[in-house]
Amino acid sequence: MKPSRLVALAACVAALATPCVAAAAGGDPDGVYHRLRSDSAVQLDLGAAVADGHPALHSRITLRYLQTAGLFFAYNDDFRSELTAASRAVDAGVELRPLFLPRTSYDLQRGPAWLDLLVDSVALRVGAVFGRQPGFDLRAPGLSLGLGFALPLTSSASGPWIDASGSLRLSHAHLSGAEDVVLARDTVFALSLGWQGFLDAGLVDAGDGLVR
Repeated sequence: MKPSRLVALAACVAALATPCVAAAAGGDPDGVYHRLRSDSAVQLDLGAAVADGHPALHSRITLRYLQTAGLFFAYNDDFRSELTAASRAVDAGVELRPLFLPRTSYDLQRGPAWLDLLVDSVALRVGAVFGRQPGFDLRAPGLSLGLGFALPLTSSASGPWIDASGSLRLSHAHLSGAEDVVLARDTVFALSLGWQGFLDAGLVDAGDGLVR
């Protein structure tokens, strides 16, 4: 992916966000914004990243429980033949969104909707990295440490989001102390457009239902 295409994608995302963020100014009076209609959710993201200083394709699927904890699987590909820590890699691990339930419990969800949803979307991610480069293979995967947040494009948690994230990838060689850690070569910054949908997994109680 050429740098010009990356800039064009970012411009399109920004243009799309302008009218939608205005629509997200309203919201539920209880500050939940449909997040407790179901116990589980799935989000798909597709966008662009800067990996090892080069533009790359970024995609991710995330499964969440009660909008608080879940699993993520991400794929990045810069379509280069060179083997680097950030090219053609798969990240798989756990995601934690620690702010939603505490803020809801203490009645801190006061609106506007986009602000509550943005704050509650702050996510910490820890996982393993599998790639083509030695030190990231199945026998000795690397470590991925990530931080992300997302901006809703409606006043509901169900629907489109703009997601921004950054991750630090450390190879097995880095972790074992065999070489120095060079942050500039092992960081990935991504901007993507995603869609979150909800489903009932029945993990709390199969007989539970929404009280209206």
